[in-house]
Amino acid sequence: MAIVDANRFPTVARYLEVHRGRLDRYPQCQGKGGLLRDVVEEQLLAEVMDVLPPEVAELLKNPPPVNVWTSEMLMEVVFQAVGDLHFRTAAEAEEWVYTHDLARFQGKLYRLLMVVMSPIAVLRTVGKRWEAFHRGTTLDVQAEKNRALGFLRFPEWLYLPESKINMCGSFRAALAAGGAKQTAVRLIEVTSTQHVYEAIWN
Repeated sequence: MAIVDANRFPTVARYLEVHRGRLDRYPQCQGKGGLLRDVVEEQLLAEVMDVLPPEVAELLKNPPPVNVWTSEMLMEVVFQAVGDLHFRTAAEAEEWVYTHDLARFQGKLYRLLMVVMSPIAVLRTVGKRWEAFHRGTTLDVQAEKNRALGFLRFPEWLYLPESKINMCGSFRAALAAGGAKQTAVRLIEVTSTQHVYEAIWN
């Protein structure tokens, strides 16, 4: 059973405890390798490889190509470790995600898909976009003028509510790329199999 320093990596330790040290429980849950790009390129965990679970360290040492599917559980531990190591609060982590995702959405690859849309149009297509990068989980959005609810559904405790890096920053970036102003996103409801996000904007 994998063990990490709970003082240094409290969220990772909690995740391992919940899943009894097994990071292979949900093989059907996968994400595209490109989701790890920022962590790998910025070498955010390069100095702690030897204290992470070995399968997580191996993933970072030999990251998959951007379009290759890989374990969502392992990627989640990567983001938990980044959150534990680099950010004092979820708000700090959200700003990191927001900055990186907004730059990505405004880049050449996403510009035609994101920037030309209205905020409502962006959110109404979020579910399909989620499916392009994730398997084994779903994201449904109920959107109205200046407000939306996002329902992220997943196997039991695949995502922990205490993880500093969650969907708030990505949702904010998608809205901003679609022209929204003064965006705010918060996690308003959690269960073992669902997180509900509320997004508001001007």
